[in-house]
Amino acid sequence: MRNPSLPTLATTKTKVKNNSNKSTNNNNNIGTNYSPCCNNVGLKRGPWTPEEDEVLANYINKEGEGRWRTLPKRAGLLRCGKSCRLR
Repeated sequence: MRNPSLPTLATTKTKVKNNSNKSTNNNNNIGTNYSPCCNNVGLKRGPWTPEEDEVLANYINKEGEGRWRTLPKRAGLLRCGKSCRLR
């Protein structure tokens, strides 16, 4: 005889499936409630120009690495901090 307080296998599978669907409907950013960093208004996306590379390299040579989140604004770039860090 089945214990009514325990979920059946079919119920458990449905719960897992529903939970996974919730996280994929979130701006393609699975598992978080944050929007992608480059979606902020006014930030450039795509390939870097040679001028941007030079500005970033000069700033890092002068000030050093770190504080990536505030670096683009301090360096005068219209990029997100993650883009600068990966560059």
